[in-house]
Amino acid sequence: MKSTMLALLLVCSLAAVAQYPPSTPPPDAHTANIPIIDLSPAGSPLAFYGSPIPCFEWEANRGAQTKAEGEYHVSNVSGRTIVAFVAHTQESCMHTGGSAGPMEVDSFFSLSGIAPKEVLDFSVNMNQWAQPVDFTQPGTSKIVGQALWAQFDDGSQWGDRNAAEELLRNRQEAMQFYQRLSNESSDQAKLLATLGEQADPMSTEWGILSSLNERRSQYGLPAVILMIKDKTRIGGERMATGKF
Repeated sequence: MKSTMLALLLVCSLAAVAQYPPSTPPPDAHTANIPIIDLSPAGSPLAFYGSPIPCFEWEANRGAQTKAEGEYHVSNVSGRTIVAFVAHTQESCMHTGGSAGPMEVDSFFSLSGIAPKEVLDFSVNMNQWAQPVDFTQPGTSKIVGQALWAQFDDGSQWGDRNAAEELLRNRQEAMQFYQRLSNESSDQAKLLATLGEQADPMSTEWGILSSLNERRSQYGLPAVILMIKDKTRIGGERMATGKF
């Protein structure tokens, strides 16, 4: 299934690349199949897998163009419901396409987490241009996933908690913001003012406001208030256990 959870994927560029409009590889493009490699340690609650993804690389605009489209999968193999996880991912296609960074998924404010055997699908869409490269030299094509940390629905954890510092900090910030929104929900003017705030696109508040405003455009303000109250209640109940 496609993941609809609030997921934060931070990707750091490995090379000086630029995004261009979708392009079609020419017949003489260099080709490779990108394997999906799971580097998670033994006993990991998550498994990364998928079929190899075709990638293409060719000379264009006095540089090198890369194109690859497909998806890979992350499965909960723990036998327990996972509330949140952090992993490291890396994508590369021959010489030009490349990115790496942490993958953070947190369903703390939802009743359902990632159920046992549930599969999350993550898309791959490389359409990048880079400075000229030597096509005669070997390139690197791979998608690597490595689980670092996970938290289960009873609050217990697996892996390196240090890897989850940012996720847990964002969770605390989200809890505080939901509590503020819940307090404002009885005052429509104040709530609408908050929903109209221009938050930093890199902030926790921005993600929450984007989700709430999308719901408001589809279902109206009463649905937004209900969502705020549900998230505040679920998060508050989990926080109250002292296990999260």
